[in-house]
Amino acid sequence: KRWQADFFSEKYKIILETDGDFWHANPEIYKENLGFFQQKRIKRDKEINDYINNHTDYLLLRFWESDIHKDISGIGDFIQNCCNRGDLAIS
Repeated sequence: KRWQADFFSEKYKIILETDGDFWHANPEIYKENLGFFQQKRIKRDKEINDYINNHTDYLLLRFWESDIHKDISGIGDFIQNCCNRGDLAIS
């Protein structure tokens, strides 16, 4: 199955996914009675996670929509720290 990342850096070997609270069923908000498309999206997200984590050397970072709205600066710092891991550094 094909899939397109929200953000991708070949240089830093990082894939970023920004998951909408509704469509990806943020468990802090949607605890039960998930709709068909939410259930389908959860299954697809797991398949993507498993593939990236088991078959690539990329770091997958996922962020909930609500977390981005709450602390975009903190998420930016976190991403930069991930890019600075090992021998890689953001210039």
